[in-house]
Amino acid sequence: MPPFPLFGNQPSAAYYEAEEETTTASSWMMLQFDFLELCVLLAVLWATFVLLQLDLIRRNASSSSSPVVVVVVSDQNNNNKLGGPSSKKKKPSTDTLVVSSDDDTGMMTTTTRPVLEHKRPLTPWQRYDTFSPYPYQPPSLGMNTVPVSIGSFVKPTGRRRALIIGINYPGTSAELNGCHNDAYNIKNLLLRQGFPNDSSHLVLLTDTSKQQPNYRPTYDNIFKAMQWLTQGVAAGDVLFFHFSGHGGQKPDMSGCEADGLNETIVPLDYQERDQITDDELWGSLVHPLPAGARLTALMDCCHSGTGLDLPHEYSSKKTGLFGTKKSKASSRCWKEDLNPAHSQGDVVLFSGCRDHQTSADVMTKHQGAGGAMTQAFLAAFKAKSDNATYPEFLRVIQQALQERQFPQRPQLTSSQPFDVQNRVFSLVDTIEPNHNEQVGRMKQRHVRPKIPGQAGLMDTILFGGN
Repeated sequence: MPPFPLFGNQPSAAYYEAEEETTTASSWMMLQFDFLELCVLLAVLWATFVLLQLDLIRRNASSSSSPVVVVVVSDQNNNNKLGGPSSKKKKPSTDTLVVSSDDDTGMMTTTTRPVLEHKRPLTPWQRYDTFSPYPYQPPSLGMNTVPVSIGSFVKPTGRRRALIIGINYPGTSAELNGCHNDAYNIKNLLLRQGFPNDSSHLVLLTDTSKQQPNYRPTYDNIFKAMQWLTQGVAAGDVLFFHFSGHGGQKPDMSGCEADGLNETIVPLDYQERDQITDDELWGSLVHPLPAGARLTALMDCCHSGTGLDLPHEYSSKKTGLFGTKKSKASSRCWKEDLNPAHSQGDVVLFSGCRDHQTSADVMTKHQGAGGAMTQAFLAAFKAKSDNATYPEFLRVIQQALQERQFPQRPQLTSSQPFDVQNRVFSLVDTIEPNHNEQVGRMKQRHVRPKIPGQAGLMDTILFGGN
């Protein structure tokens, strides 16, 4: 109905006043609603602007569109890698120097980028003399999902530990000449790199006549020393493993090895006990390491190519001669194993030869007796530039072996598929975080065990290799 009759008396003055008040109140309510809506809209726009700025900052901080070379400026020991020893009062830097190159212009720029730092309390390391070993239990077959980290290196804790093994097998038909020299030369190199010389940080196993029983490289002592090496290790810790002696091969009954053979190292008492397989080396040295822990290994023995069962093998054929092409191809330079064994730690192995080859035990006028691979490694370390990448360092090793006319071909394998073109080679810096979403031993195809022909220990004895 209309608000008042169409015919009859007209509305009074009081009616119009009431109607005007109603209209005014309605307009005021609409104005308040418009103001609140405007405030909400402005708040949404401001929040969107803030989020866009934060995303831009994050992208600038973690951008990886350009190749990156990373060199740690300083470590826990206050050693400034760019300018010599730093002042004792100066706090160690947590930044990393990043040298970036533009693929289009070739120009180089430098920035700093923080590294991952773990604040967890560190477990004290035990002395080898007082360390109690436990029975070895192989990791079970299967995969587990774990966290991954992308884009940052792990800050070193400053803790360094090493296991060095040199076996000459004196008085046997398998006697070698240079493995003791290899062990002592590697020890001297590590001491110069800041590894402490005590039984909490460095263990040397040799079969010299004066060696104490606990330090002889027997089957049991090698397993004990490997467990000692990984005891209490945390993210940012740096480890080194060196073996110079005989290597062999055995049929792989698990069906995981692509060639049907397990690679082995030969302990001093191999005739009474057994050889130690690459499965056991992986289970003892690689699998126990947490994410962010670093292990560099050097194996100077026959059949050592995949001596630690690391899943990624570097191939220079996929990136040009030792990585001289653009780093866009770097992600394609790794060949994954048929049945890979993934882990969380950052493990890199330099091996003296491929799985089917032998390594030479040599005598030279200037260097004396020693393994050809160990001597080449030491020469390459002395000759390398401060910013040499892993392929460049491997190339110097191979050139040293070729100049001496050794047919063995050194090999590089890794637990993490890192950027070989731009990661600087170092024994103590540039620790890769974990990139493997799943860890464990994966079996994708069963391979029949192979009976080694002229392989294994007798091959090394008869043909003069390590």
